[in-house]
Amino acid sequence: MFPHYTKTAAVTQFEPNYARLMVPCFDEPDFKATWTVTVIHPKGTTALANGREISNTEDPVTPWIVSKFERTPKMSTYLLAIAVGEFEFIQQYTNRGVRPSHLDMLALPDFAAGAMENWGLITYKFNTILQLSNCRFLKTLLFRENSILYDVNIYDPSNKYSVSSTIAHEVAHQLFQWFGNLVSIKWWNDLWLKEGFATYMEHISLDAITHGYMNLKDFFIINKLEKALDADALATSHPLIVKLEREVEVHEAYDAITYDKGASVLAMISAVMDETEFNEAIKVTIPVLRTLFPACLSENFGSSCSIKRYEP
Repeated sequence: MFPHYTKTAAVTQFEPNYARLMVPCFDEPDFKATWTVTVIHPKGTTALANGREISNTEDPVTPWIVSKFERTPKMSTYLLAIAVGEFEFIQQYTNRGVRPSHLDMLALPDFAAGAMENWGLITYKFNTILQLSNCRFLKTLLFRENSILYDVNIYDPSNKYSVSSTIAHEVAHQLFQWFGNLVSIKWWNDLWLKEGFATYMEHISLDAITHGYMNLKDFFIINKLEKALDADALATSHPLIVKLEREVEVHEAYDAITYDKGASVLAMISAVMDETEFNEAIKVTIPVLRTLFPACLSENFGSSCSIKRYEP
């Protein structure tokens, strides 16, 4: 697109424990804090962070701009995000009370992760985003460009599913108040809880907004359950809840067992309880967990669901 012009961007990726490289902090998921971010960046660039920008001041003498952002909600440090670059963007607003108050989705030509659910600033690699003409919220998510961009004239339907499910996964962390951003895990041992729930919500949310047009319940069996069974049959398989102590072990936990088996177990629980009852149990228990267990363990979730399931 720009054969004689190179655009540069600087974007953070702090999950699981890289926020400590930028700012001194307790960089474990159960430690939460609010953040007030100020970014000093070159003129001609745009700065993004977790909160909505509240001021933007150009220095008349130097080639710098000072951008200040609203204070974030209390959140885990790995959800902190900053991006600076020559971004082209489209924005729309809603008065529907979406929390958080804004949501940016940022497509990047290259990115360390496939996508990242930073609070209010989701990042994707380039090929993950759909056409957002009907976008009803604004917040910030970081994606690889190939994880967030979809053109019906270029890509086949399988790409549409891939893009849709990636976006649904990251937005689930943000908007549905499931495990991830609002209810955090206490330690990476329970990584399956936040990633399994977001993966489980992919087909639920997409079927809801397309009125079943994509028929993703069938896709779930092929793309999630079968992948989980394949991964679980390997010698490298591990339990959903696994003791993680070293940094390399945390990185290795981001696998098909955590995502696909975690989602499949939740789908099985839903089938046993009845989907309507399971969804109602989640609606009831998530606010309780947010209040009593801001950093949650698997047993907290299991106990809460059991109480709901067997209450008289």
